[in-house]
Amino acid sequence: MVFDGNVLTEIHHEWVRVFLDGQAVRSGLVSTFEGTGSNDPIIVVGAHWRSNIGNAEDAEARRSRAAEALRGAVARRLEALGPETPVLIMGDFNAEPFARQFDSSLPSSRARDVVLTHEPKDSNDLLFYNPSWRLLGEQHPWTGKGTPTLAGSCRADDKVWKAWRTVDQVLVSGSLLGGSAWALREDTLRVWSHECVFDEANARPRPPFDHLPIVSYLQRA
Repeated sequence: MVFDGNVLTEIHHEWVRVFLDGQAVRSGLVSTFEGTGSNDPIIVVGAHWRSNIGNAEDAEARRSRAAEALRGAVARRLEALGPETPVLIMGDFNAEPFARQFDSSLPSSRARDVVLTHEPKDSNDLLFYNPSWRLLGEQHPWTGKGTPTLAGSCRADDKVWKAWRTVDQVLVSGSLLGGSAWALREDTLRVWSHECVFDEANARPRPPFDHLPIVSYLQRA
């Protein structure tokens, strides 16, 4: 995780690691920052979960275990800082927005109003807004004029229907949708397709990359 020390000050971090069948599972890094010269904290999470290379069934179980552990770690930070503390979660989850991990393990919704009206039953009852649903399909509408294909954040295989996948995602707490010093600028959220990382003619990330970056802005009042 890289940040500008002139803008943010890290006040806490935790590497979240758990075990499954006796083997370590890497869940993510949970950091807490404050804006320089202020006391408005924000929890920022970076994650990179297991891919399906090798044993896909085992990888699925490890992603679910990682998601559960991450939710627990975030819940502990919210207990320490207050339930309205904004949370930003981002990473390569090797799972798309509709994957089971974002159903019960690390619950998220595509609908802002559902997240904003969510009433937690306890400190572990978290629900995040996932704006990455917007990035699932073709980024450029077809016009019949050589429109390039960019249909997700990752392209690994041309020979299957799911050649493109949206596994790089951003999740935010309802407090980042208003009501805190920090706010998500959802209008800036996009797959970054600059020519240095994206080969438009061949509709794929430029080697050695198979992922494209997701970029967006947070605004602080």
